[in-house]
Amino acid sequence: MVVVVTGILFAMTLPRFSTIKNASTLRGGRQQLSSIIGSARAAALLKGKSSVLVTGANIATVWAQTGLAGNWVRVAGPVRFDATGLTLTALGDTPAALVFDARGLVSPVPAEILKYELSMPGYADTICVSRAGVIMQKGCTL
Repeated sequence: MVVVVTGILFAMTLPRFSTIKNASTLRGGRQQLSSIIGSARAAALLKGKSSVLVTGANIATVWAQTGLAGNWVRVAGPVRFDATGLTLTALGDTPAALVFDARGLVSPVPAEILKYELSMPGYADTICVSRAGVIMQKGCTL
């Protein structure tokens, strides 16, 4: 009798566990992407030279210029979003290589807000970057 009751309770709570797990995975991916975008901007400000966030094939990497010769060095990444089951997609006119100038501003200035989507079956979230290069925390409107 106890086994049957336990089995019934487990069957009732299993869908909730998968919902919690998927939401947690998406939230973690959002934090990783926000962090790597912030790292790209911070690297440009810190070095006083350009940095670039390169996205593609579910991977994000930050490169920054350094030294007098302007050599490019990897600052962060590669972060693999597909390792956790997420898909990273640049939406609209968002470039695969997002360049930050020495002031931490997106260069060239885009015509619209830049959008990246993280998704997994049944779940999706969008991260927006303003034309100035700042991550917009509350949706994609100013």
